Amino acid sequence: MIDMKGIRTLVGRPLTEQEQRHIAWINGWDREARESFVALIKAAYWNGAKEGGETVKASVSGMTEQDIKQFAEALAVRYKQIVDADLAAKIACINDQTPENALREAEAFAQYRFYSEMLDIIPKEIRLVFNAAYDALGYQVVG
Repeated sequence: MIDMKGIRTLVGRPLTEQEQRHIAWINGWDREARESFVALIKAAYWNGAKEGGETVKASVSGMTEQDIKQFAEALAVRYKQIVDADLAAKIACINDQTPENALREAEAFAQYRFYSEMLDIIPKEIRLVFNAAYDALGYQVVG
């Protein structure tokens, strides 16, 4: 199923009622078609597509070493929170299989996926500092 919260995060604004209805309609399509739709949305987001054909690229230009360090450390702390929340939601869902816990688990996993995919595109200069900061929190980055 297409995660509306994840799509809303990717487009950067609340979805209109019409967009929500269309996504609900697309959720009725077969799995391959839904995955293609989601892949298009993600590709547009990750490639920074905008009207006029401009492309946004992740860059550290204009950032000092201190800026990079502060950003990467804050990102590591937030990513740890995301990972912990995803794990806690999975455990809660296993221990108490209620619709509310299933929804929390789905939302936590959507946030986890979003951050994991974002880590794949951050500049190397930030990624190296992020990895060290995340390791210092007692975690190890996989991938």
